[in-house]
Amino acid sequence: MALPALSNFDSEADSINMFLTAGLATKDNVPTESNGDYDSKYAPIDFRVNDTLNQSVFLQNYYAYDDGSAEYGASLGMPGARMAYRFDLHKKDTVYAVDIYFPEFGDKSNQVVTLELYADKAGKPGDSPLWSQVITVVRSAHNKFAAFKLDQAIVAEKVFYVGWKQTYAVTVPVGLDKNSNSGDKIFVNANGVWEQNASLQGSLMIRPRFGKASSVVASAEEEASGLYPQPVRENFFLPSDASEIVIADLQGRQTSCVYARRGNKLEVTMQGAQGLYVVSYQSRGKRRAEKFIYIGN
Repeated sequence: MALPALSNFDSEADSINMFLTAGLATKDNVPTESNGDYDSKYAPIDFRVNDTLNQSVFLQNYYAYDDGSAEYGASLGMPGARMAYRFDLHKKDTVYAVDIYFPEFGDKSNQVVTLELYADKAGKPGDSPLWSQVITVVRSAHNKFAAFKLDQAIVAEKVFYVGWKQTYAVTVPVGLDKNSNSGDKIFVNANGVWEQNASLQGSLMIRPRFGKASSVVASAEEEASGLYPQPVRENFFLPSDASEIVIADLQGRQTSCVYARRGNKLEVTMQGAQGLYVVSYQSRGKRRAEKFIYIGN
């Protein structure tokens, strides 16, 4: 079988659709008098359709264990609990986004979770994430994935993990494909120790995307268009023109803060209990509000 020339492929493309055909020479349409199997009384039926296999393969820039269709959902119900999903590469690559399918069932209120990427440590996720970023849950129907672009591209080694940290005691399920099973690649951390899943059968509908680092948004050294980094330990940054800053928890209780301009950004320092907060501020002629998770030092 001759393979197509590499010149037929676009090296800059992020996907390719291949159509493969394999056939057997069975003589199903060769008349019996010519040493075949075909009986003319069946004309014009073409029996060769049973001798051919056709397969369409669509290759894209993501890694998936699922088949694109969810039969169930998997969730974490405990605040602070983590789930991580193992991916194995032939060589290290750059992750710039993660696609997740959050189906429309369970708790439908506005929720945030912390998206996390881990390196491997002795066959389990590492003690601390390579990268973490608070994302707003985007629910959808009909197996529609939401794309979450990382604030910073992450170079993933041959083994890495993608997962999330639960914020509140609510049900925020991720789509679970029951037609394939990669349950042994799921790890859960509810008490500070990673444990390999031994009961959940299926494949999570989580897909890391790979590409060039240039696909990523501006670095933290450039002027930010909003709050960063996430989650917040003590200090965070706002646009340099931010003013009238108010920080409050979800019950509306305000927390004091101090701030100072650092070049092209505004550094804000706060103290308080760990949890979810909202910072509102004036910037570029508009009143803006952003959620963030405060974890302290």
